[in-house]
Amino acid sequence: MEKLGVKKSGVLAVLLIALFVTSVFSVFSITTNAVKPVIVKIGVISPMDDFIPGLTALYGTIVGPDINAYVAKLPADRFNPPVKFEFDIVSTDGSADAHLAQLVKFHKEGVNLIIGGMFSSQIDQRNLDYLKNNNMVMISPFSNSPDLAKVDNLFRMLPDASSEGVIVAAMFAKLGLNNAIVLERNDGFGSGVYNAFKSAFTGTGTVYTYTFTPLDTTDFANKLATANTQAKSLTSVGVFLIAIDNDCADQLNRDDFATAYPYLGGLPWFGTDGTSFSSILTGTNVGKLKLLTPSPATPHNTKFDEMNTRYTNAMGYPMDFSGACLIDAGWMLAQAVIETRPTSIWYTPGANDVKKVLLDDSSRYFGYSGWCQLNRYGDRVSGNNWDIWGYGLSTDVPPVLITPQYGSYSYSGIGSKTDPSTISWIITPTWP
Repeated sequence: MEKLGVKKSGVLAVLLIALFVTSVFSVFSITTNAVKPVIVKIGVISPMDDFIPGLTALYGTIVGPDINAYVAKLPADRFNPPVKFEFDIVSTDGSADAHLAQLVKFHKEGVNLIIGGMFSSQIDQRNLDYLKNNNMVMISPFSNSPDLAKVDNLFRMLPDASSEGVIVAAMFAKLGLNNAIVLERNDGFGSGVYNAFKSAFTGTGTVYTYTFTPLDTTDFANKLATANTQAKSLTSVGVFLIAIDNDCADQLNRDDFATAYPYLGGLPWFGTDGTSFSSILTGTNVGKLKLLTPSPATPHNTKFDEMNTRYTNAMGYPMDFSGACLIDAGWMLAQAVIETRPTSIWYTPGANDVKKVLLDDSSRYFGYSGWCQLNRYGDRVSGNNWDIWGYGLSTDVPPVLITPQYGSYSYSGIGSKTDPSTISWIITPTWP
């Protein structure tokens, strides 16, 4: 009987150990046995179905295999069992509600490392609260709205758009424009860019501000008409459009724009990143306005060029700064997992553990989009160089809308001071 009791105790101990192992908390979805590796899943939330083929090609044929090849080269005893990364790509309708629903679904599946929030509008307070309250970490490759700065559990690969306000102010100074007409979206993005611009503006005149409701094209047209009346009485004036293409396309594409708004039509125009390469702004008038826009400079180095070849083959079009940010987001999450994950399966770090090392790792990570250093709030440090893009017209008959690079902006740190010498022109902009 005594021996039988020992056997029962042994069986019970084995069962308790098995139960403990299967109940260990993990932010990763894990599949393990004697042969299979631990699967670390990173969720990717696409804002629309049209993005799925590209994201699948990028993460399925480039980023995922590259990361797993890197892990395979680590010392054999680095992980026990071995680790493999997978990217789980899903689509939403682009709304904050749908984005939140997908975060909830991922969390229930044990996937708590996310590449998402592709659009700033998808990341409302409910999404941010859910990330924080459920030990999730999200890297956003594209969101740059100033109202998303300084929040927990969200890390952003694009510089905050308020930097663009400072750069546009430098362009005003470079061109000697003393008055400004600002057409501003009434939301967190618009107010953040506007406040940065106004603080940095050094003109001797006045900043005239006309705020319109986002995506209300009638309201935009009304404010445009009011601004046109104001411009009649001004000299040395430029127009700063803080908008997205859907706000303003129906007006800016008008062939009779110069007739409808005669005092705005010949002025220098400046835009935010949402107007730099829009497929919606197609009218000939847009080329006359030019709409000079700052955009983070695309790196030109061997690392970028080699990836650009692979990216172009997979995606069907060249890699730009934003495309490079998509790749870097995957690598930064993977490297943080590699650094925090111990060699044993007995404990798997949570997303908060990953979060702690992301900032430090970013300061050492030179990615495909350049140095990926994040500030203490998880927002990307702006870097040293921006390109200045804008619209124009070709010399064809009839002319075709083109998007040349007009210049560049170089600085040692974005601040409230404006130095026009930071602007250099490749094409000296002139307006009708």
